[in-house]
Amino acid sequence: MKRLARKWKNGSDDDEEDDDGKSCLPTSSDFHPMDTEEQEELVRSLERSLAQQSRFWRRVFAGLHCCFVAFLIFSIHGQTTMPWELRYHAYFMDEIESWTVIAAEWAAVFVSFMAVAGLLRSSRSQRRWLWFSCCFGALLAAADISMGCYLASFRSLEWSRVFALRRSSYERIIGGS
Repeated sequence: MKRLARKWKNGSDDDEEDDDGKSCLPTSSDFHPMDTEEQEELVRSLERSLAQQSRFWRRVFAGLHCCFVAFLIFSIHGQTTMPWELRYHAYFMDEIESWTVIAAEWAAVFVSFMAVAGLLRSSRSQRRWLWFSCCFGALLAAADISMGCYLASFRSLEWSRVFALRRSSYERIIGGS
């Protein structure tokens, strides 16, 4: 690839120069088809670049997933040491038992670790962990949503108050500018 870049930078031997001494842009007669070896070298360099970028972004997403796992573990710790003190757990205090929340969060930790394992594996056969985490995560999300729909606290939540608060905050933002 470096050889191709140098060849393009230096140009061909029969380049014409302007009056300023600067080389002119290549014309259609300056382009020569690449031979097979040069094409293969270019393809290999692009494949290496793709693999490097893929590894980088998979590691970035695995790191973000690990941050989510840390939050879940903090949430589990909060629920075990001080049940129902966290606001997002307190909504369900009258509806479900504490161990149910803890079990659901441990299931989410397990699914997240499966996703991290799939992201950090480089072979295609080991990436099946991504599919497992996707399927189990969808099942876990469906269970959480169905449980939330049947809870009396969600059904009785005054949504008009929620939307009124949102509307007043928008009016403050728009009115202040």
